[in-house]
Amino acid sequence: MFVLPLERLEDRDLRATLDVVLTVGQEREAATRALRAARYDAGTPAGALAGGEHSHAVPPWFLPWSGQVDLRTKATLSASRTLRLPFATRTVPFTMPRPDRAGHPVPAGGAMPPTSPRTAVLLASLVTAIAADPHAARIDAGTLGELMAARDFERERRISDRLRALCVEFERLDAVAAMPRGMPVPPGRTAIPRPTRLRGPSRRCVDDPPRARSPVFQ
Repeated sequence: MFVLPLERLEDRDLRATLDVVLTVGQEREAATRALRAARYDAGTPAGALAGGEHSHAVPPWFLPWSGQVDLRTKATLSASRTLRLPFATRTVPFTMPRPDRAGHPVPAGGAMPPTSPRTAVLLASLVTAIAADPHAARIDAGTLGELMAARDFERERRISDRLRALCVEFERLDAVAAMPRGMPVPPGRTAIPRPTRLRGPSRRCVDDPPRARSPVFQ
């Protein structure tokens, strides 16, 4: 994953080389621009892009930060099947937590927040699901479950294995984070400070598993 200015979103040749495109803005003004950049014509087929863009350019998905509940609500409502708006927004069903309580990014070389590994695993799972069908109108928990269960073709098996591996890793991190302070860490696990619990997959992964290019535009 890498970061590019939001203006580069207009570069169709660049987007044609990417698997997933996310738009994000930490500050209010930037987040509003990111939200608008992820809109598309609701009157076109789900797999088509607005503005006559060629089909090889993947559509952008809006990724909200914490504190942007209103923007996430707008994006979610615009993609609702019950509302008939002239536009819709593809929204990642996840809210990026801020790196620290003050809302400032962690300085270069600073300590990584204890929730960061699990946040990365959850986001990687969603990016994998988006890469499987970037033109989908929405993704949810059911989408992840279907992708994990589909194994008829080689591409489906690759996606399924990737998601199952991420699920197992999330459970490993979650188990370590839930351990009481001072308790010896079992072999193969890395001790991390116990953070605030993040909402993860409701189902446990019971199957042991035997990458997509995704820039963030801001």
